[in-house]
Amino acid sequence: MLSFISGTIQEIGTQSIVVKCAGLGLTVSVPNEKLFCLNQEIELYIYFHWNQENGPQLFGFLSKFTKEVFSLIISCSGIGPKIGLSILAQIKPEDFCRAILFSDIKALNEINGIGQKKAELMIMYLKDKVAKLAVVADLSDKSDIVKIKELSDVLVSLGYKKPEISSILDLIKNEKNVSDLSFDELLRKSLLYLSKAINL
Repeated sequence: MLSFISGTIQEIGTQSIVVKCAGLGLTVSVPNEKLFCLNQEIELYIYFHWNQENGPQLFGFLSKFTKEVFSLIISCSGIGPKIGLSILAQIKPEDFCRAILFSDIKALNEINGIGQKKAELMIMYLKDKVAKLAVVADLSDKSDIVKIKELSDVLVSLGYKKPEISSILDLIKNEKNVSDLSFDELLRKSLLYLSKAINL
């Protein structure tokens, strides 16, 4: 299995580059070709895709984390590599993960090609997978993603419904950076919001 390549950029196209590697010219699809320049020495993490009609296709990413997020995106029903690449061309992988964990349908709807139903499907299918990925990913601010997943799990265990939890997470996200709050503070704030909502 092809995991990564290193070489020199020979050509730049629309969401694609040609990399000279071991005497071969490999065409690699990338989210944003503007990040590259001719004759640049690069190393790309490769996702190898096989299409029965078009044969093999290589998708390249500058980080292993971005490649893993791409792999998660296209694991959703109805989302192929072209849409996955388009998503990562419009939103950072870290921001995509936050949108999934916060059930932020609005943020996902702003991505071309992602409508309401597809956004809901992605959140439902990817939330747990993204949370597991965040735990092992090399992210400087991954702690807020992990805390949100843990907070959601605790609220579920307390008997709250997913629509209630999603609304509370939206309130917290818009009020203050999660990184500035401890898990206990997040939980107390969430329960306070929920209590007020019930008493309305």
